[in-house]
Amino acid sequence: MNTFLTTYHMRVFNGLQRIHAHAMTEHGRFLALTARRGYVQCLFIENDARILCEASSNFYGFDRRISPSARTAIAREGFDMDGRHGNFQRLLPIDNPATSLWNVADLMLETLYRGYGARMTSKISVSAPLLAGEGFQ
Repeated sequence: MNTFLTTYHMRVFNGLQRIHAHAMTEHGRFLALTARRGYVQCLFIENDARILCEASSNFYGFDRRISPSARTAIAREGFDMDGRHGNFQRLLPIDNPATSLWNVADLMLETLYRGYGARMTSKISVSAPLLAGEGFQ
């Protein structure tokens, strides 16, 4: 896992910082990472006081049923596992942006790795509308 995290961490962290630097808008202030078996997305909310992260729960029919071991791994990352009404969610404060966003990058990558089986050989898709013109995609 260390190689996976170190390979992608700075890119995700820098992307979150660049989104955070944009003025608040109604849409588009999010970063989503998708691997074959699931995705994690984080959205800045409440004038950047908090960030809402979601891990795919299969509520919206993404790929296939999540295994019990994947559910356990996602729960260990602190997500609310009640997926009856949508994705698994975790709400985090943004107290110190540098520290908070560093931790969010870890959360996103660890969830992809532990919960959805992403590895160095996996294709990781990135969606971040505010960064599209900055060559991030």
